[in-house]
Amino acid sequence: MNFLEFFAIAEQDRDILNPIGPEKLEKVAAYAGLRDGLSVLDVGSGKGALLRQWARNWDIRGVGLELNPAFVQQARELTQAAGLTEKLSFWEGKALDFPVKVAGYDVVVCLGATFAIGTFSEAVAWMGAQ
Repeated sequence: MNFLEFFAIAEQDRDILNPIGPEKLEKVAAYAGLRDGLSVLDVGSGKGALLRQWARNWDIRGVGLELNPAFVQQARELTQAAGLTEKLSFWEGKALDFPVKVAGYDVVVCLGATFAIGTFSEAVAWMGAQ
């Protein structure tokens, strides 16, 4: 069993894959100045909880980047069940292989998943310099 399979099993009953709750996601949205019409890139999006919550509250377009195929599948299923497929999509693969420039997004978030890019400093640089 590889680490992606392990985490798919360990996190199977959790929607938010982070020690954070919906209230804190609202605070992050406020810090980011989230509003209708913005585009959001969520690096290490897990099952897409952040993007789904934000897309329910604002008219945003969002893309989630996620390495774990089980999480991407669940994110797509949950997004479809929530009726948000016109607003949200999920890309499976390494964040550094994502073919779109990060600078094309109004808001870029990475909550608890800087390892998806490298070190914390590398993640901050990648998210800000693209």
